[in-house]
Amino acid sequence: MVTELTPACLRLTGPFEASRGYVACVSLAAAVGLTLLFLTALVDLYRGRTTLETGLAVMMTGYLVCALVGWVCAYRSIFSPIQETTLVSRPLRRLYAWEKRTGWTSVDFDRAQAYVGNYHVVTTTGAGAAYPLRVVEIAPDTRRILKGVALTAPFDRPEAAAQLWEFIRLYMDAEPAALPPVALVPDHRVNAYAWMDRELFPYAIDRHHRLVRPFAFWFFSGAYYLPNWMECWIRRFGRRPALPAELAAVG
Repeated sequence: MVTELTPACLRLTGPFEASRGYVACVSLAAAVGLTLLFLTALVDLYRGRTTLETGLAVMMTGYLVCALVGWVCAYRSIFSPIQETTLVSRPLRRLYAWEKRTGWTSVDFDRAQAYVGNYHVVTTTGAGAAYPLRVVEIAPDTRRILKGVALTAPFDRPEAAAQLWEFIRLYMDAEPAALPPVALVPDHRVNAYAWMDRELFPYAIDRHHRLVRPFAFWFFSGAYYLPNWMECWIRRFGRRPALPAELAAVG
């Protein structure tokens, strides 16, 4: 969620934006495979190896439509502007959130009030709850909201939203040493993903989380490395909405 942390700026990114590399790789792989299947059927039809029957026409149409959907999804994942972005400016003491429909919206940190919403969705198959963290400016002596921003996508627990606000509050008002440390190396005692990798692939990953077989490199390259590299490329070179003038001057 936290993709940039400097004395001048704290950048938050939504969960979808943090998985664009994975979506792009999966979409590209599906698009390339379906395109090859369509071209193979087209070549067989051209050379007279098969005839255009109803079943083949439906199959080729399905290949073509799904391939186009894959190419479009891959293109949008790579080249569309990064959305669900929130910037917390410590020098300006403002919180900025960008949405495609409304553009940039900002609130004054010193005047804003944070609250965790509680939304329930009930359907015939079950129910669920969402807890969005919103920061709003309220008119003096009233309860009327002047404007507000949603810092992230809704959480599944209210405690998670409160923890994020506490992190932002410490970033704005406390010393850098007061922020929680960032763990860069997975710890098998707390990191479920690292634990699952070692338990599910014991023949490929040792207890020190190192690859032990040549095949493991190619397997994890396709499942992990390529999406992560694509994610890094998108974050570094992807299109971003132009910053507000006052924020660009500070940055």
